[in-house]
Amino acid sequence: MLIGSTALDGSTATLAGGGTANITTGAHKFTLGLPTKSAPGTNDVAGTLAILLQVNPTVSPTSPPCAANKTSGFQIPLLWKNPGAYNTVVNGGANQFSGTSPAATSIAQFDFNTAPTSFSGYLEQHYTTTGGVQGDSLYTIHYTFLPITVGLCPGTGDATTFSFSGLSLKIAQNPSFTGGGGGGERGIKAEPQGTSHTYSGSSGAEVTSTAAGQPTNNNSCTVSSPALLQIGC
Repeated sequence: MLIGSTALDGSTATLAGGGTANITTGAHKFTLGLPTKSAPGTNDVAGTLAILLQVNPTVSPTSPPCAANKTSGFQIPLLWKNPGAYNTVVNGGANQFSGTSPAATSIAQFDFNTAPTSFSGYLEQHYTTTGGVQGDSLYTIHYTFLPITVGLCPGTGDATTFSFSGLSLKIAQNPSFTGGGGGGERGIKAEPQGTSHTYSGSSGAEVTSTAAGQPTNNNSCTVSSPALLQIGC
């Protein structure tokens, strides 16, 4: 059977009769079903990037000159974007990198977008199938490009902290008992109170430097409790 038509909201589909060929050759995308009430929506705030640095006025003209030795602090929202609504801009403005090295497969884009720069990571699902049965899923946050030091004054450093929320703004604003089973967005696994754990390589940290001008990293991150994520740079 082939799908003959679907409702505008995707809630129902009408099957075409046997032998009907109404789908042309080539790649096609289909959306089956509707998102739950607690599913993150595109541009939901799903976390933050906090950063302290001396900003170079050549990147941000409103910043003080480097010679003033003034440190600026920023807290930038992390925007969840669903497949089909990814930010794919590369150099569409000054230092816009969101579309750089998109993941081959992903279930969400984590986009940081500010006036001087933008960049994105991707939420990837990994699992194995045994005997036709899907095993437990492992979710990794994969940033292939981290231009967090693109606006530094020469010879200075920065302090950077990523945080990811278990509930997006949309989920948190749902009225009580209407959240579709109480589910939240996928977040960092909680660590025991007062402890920290360093992840590297295939165990969950995938930070790759492939472009010139990026900070050196050791391809690891540390998750602490209370919840903080520190990228190994």
